[in-house]
Amino acid sequence: MFDFEKEIKRVKRKNKYIFYKFISSLIFVAFSMIIFIIRYNNKFLFKNIFLSILAIILIIINYTTKNNYSNLFNYFYSNLFNYFERNFYPVEYKKIFKEVFEKYYKKNEKKYLEKLRQRETSLIELYIKLLKNLNIQNEIEKEIKILEKRRLDNNVKSRK
Repeated sequence: MFDFEKEIKRVKRKNKYIFYKFISSLIFVAFSMIIFIIRYNNKFLFKNIFLSILAIILIIINYTTKNNYSNLFNYFYSNLFNYFERNFYPVEYKKIFKEVFEKYYKKNEKKYLEKLRQRETSLIELYIKLLKNLNIQNEIEKEIKILEKRRLDNNVKSRK
């Protein structure tokens, strides 16, 4: 049986990982600037670099408001389910997840995209909400069982 609670926890951890990666990048930039000041003692150049980096950080924070990256999503992706496939679906069952999600939610995709644009929800929250649907879970489990049965049959045939 596929453990959906474990899958939801994995996606939430991935979100935290992205946040920590962002914070560690900011710390690296700060230490680099401190080293630059100590080494070159050029306040004018430091001031310009500092203001440029501050502007970039503010732009990034604007895009990552609510930890959802929805503006980046709107800019780079037009298909919600392709984004889910690239970033959230478990590697082993990507095809199954994609088929089931599109079967159940494709007709409502524009509604979900609008919620993302309005920042009513985040991509991760949306994915988790859609994944918690029991009909989806049952369909995915059914497809996984069929896939596992095929794999088992192929293994038995290859041993003969």
